[in-house]
Amino acid sequence: MPGTYANVGGPTYIRVNQGTYGGKWYAWAKMYNYDLDSVALIWVNQSDKAVYQCGNRDGVREWAQDYTAGVDDAHAYKVQAKYQHSNVFYGPTVVWR
Repeated sequence: MPGTYANVGGPTYIRVNQGTYGGKWYAWAKMYNYDLDSVALIWVNQSDKAVYQCGNRDGVREWAQDYTAGVDDAHAYKVQAKYQHSNVFYGPTVVWR
């Protein structure tokens, strides 16, 4: 997704991707060229303006080690990738769709 790329050190970078699944638009965070790092998707809910985090696709863990669960565009209006290794780093926030 344009404007969401962030280099987090060396060859490792994070970004938010988007695409359709089952006729709906989804956004998810993905980490590239990683080792033992973690990634999450931060998103702001359209209706209550609360901030949420999507982690692993199993719905249990708040971090993923490759790419996260997604959120659909009917719920989220701002999205951001979040990275963790020895510290936490946030990519740029964008208004989505």
